[in-house]
Amino acid sequence: MAYHLQNILILAKTMPWVKGIKKRGQSPVTQLIYFDKICRFHGLQTWQWIGKNSRSKITGHSEGSWHYQQFPGSRFGMAFDAFGPVGNMRACVAFIEKNHLKRYLYEGIFQAPGRNLSVKRGINIPPSNWGTKCWNDHKDHIHIAIKPKPW
Repeated sequence: MAYHLQNILILAKTMPWVKGIKKRGQSPVTQLIYFDKICRFHGLQTWQWIGKNSRSKITGHSEGSWHYQQFPGSRFGMAFDAFGPVGNMRACVAFIEKNHLKRYLYEGIFQAPGRNLSVKRGINIPPSNWGTKCWNDHKDHIHIAIKPKPW
């Protein structure tokens, strides 16, 4: 009974964010903000998310990374990373999958036993597409990127 009530409370809290991501014509900035809320709801912290020309220095990413790109006319970058306990990251990825939100990701990368996220342009891709170094670098955080469509 307590588990069922907990699921209802989670659904009530997160449903506006899920609907906001799925809303037709929603701005990609707003979608990324909702993904941030979902990560924070799962007890994760988000970082590496502003843009190359901002006051906050974004570091450690490959040249051309979405972390360095900003949405036109916005102060927001197109990607962020979320980190925290592995169990929380796994739960967050499971939530994204359960609510069919992967199709809204331009990129999603996370590697954990039994719970991987390997998404490019809204579809699952083999982890090998990222290259060994990139894939192995995503064991301690989730990479989330949104890009204005069309892709």
